[in-house]
Amino acid sequence: MESGWGSTSRTDVEDARRALDDAAVARQRGAARAVSPWWYHVATGLVLFCVFLSFSVGGGVVFFVPPLGAVAVIVLGVLVRRVRGVEVDRTRDLRGGWGPNMCYYGLFLVLTGVGAYLEFGAQWRWSMAVAGALLLVPTIMIGRHNDLAKRRERGARA
Repeated sequence: MESGWGSTSRTDVEDARRALDDAAVARQRGAARAVSPWWYHVATGLVLFCVFLSFSVGGGVVFFVPPLGAVAVIVLGVLVRRVRGVEVDRTRDLRGGWGPNMCYYGLFLVLTGVGAYLEFGAQWRWSMAVAGALLLVPTIMIGRHNDLAKRRERGARA
């Protein structure tokens, strides 16, 4: 059997096919690890709700709950990185995620503005808490959407 450019042995083809299959399995495992655990987005939504609630409660709570909320989100991110072994909250890397994320950010700004106006301008108590409650489900949904988009981009089945 001659070796040259035009000849390939059966073992070379099988080895190449096996290597491609191994690479596909590794890509799917990596994609599955890059998705946040189920509790991450729920906890992030609850932290956001607690920050909004603190503005309705008033008093000294307003001075320590928002900074604690920021610290809680950072701690959640570190905890997820330790559990999964990868950084999971990277929405800026999503190719098709800008539209839904921009809609969420717009909703966030509108509800924050309306809640703040009603709470502090019109003196309607608990308006900020209601705004936070209305943001709870969209926060969880956009996080889940981003996870599924990351999984699709990295090659695993969503």
